[in-house]
Amino acid sequence: MAENAQAVLDSALRVLAIPADAEDVAQEVFMEIFKNKKLSEFADQPALLRMMATRRAIDRLRKRKPTYELNGCEMDAKGHDPSEYAMAAELDSRLREGLAGLPAREAEVFCLATLQGASVSEIAELLNISKGAVTKSLCKARDRLSATLGIVRSEVKR
Repeated sequence: MAENAQAVLDSALRVLAIPADAEDVAQEVFMEIFKNKKLSEFADQPALLRMMATRRAIDRLRKRKPTYELNGCEMDAKGHDPSEYAMAAELDSRLREGLAGLPAREAEVFCLATLQGASVSEIAELLNISKGAVTKSLCKARDRLSATLGIVRSEVKR
């Protein structure tokens, strides 16, 4: 089980981007497994542990307080200046808020595919749904997140 601890922590960190929150999520995952006396069931299933961490991380995103946008900042294409970092932080924050607003299945599929790098087949097997359902959920999640971020979908590579 200890060999999976880093994978669980990394999964939560990819969704939350705050190490302390990711550590809390990892603890919650392992506490749930320990309390339910299911250590042997999960010891050889790292993908299932990552999925649990992703679900809990999305739940934690939903509980976060909203942040305020930085209006009027433009990106400087030539180099790295403070406004670039501010804009990147805002986009990151808006993406996570958008994830929190997605339906559970769409958020889970998006995180597993985009943040965890899982294939459509792996996600279908993990969530016990068809590959078509995975693809549809992923497409819906991308469309909703694009709308949240103000991106025209035709500009985004699929």
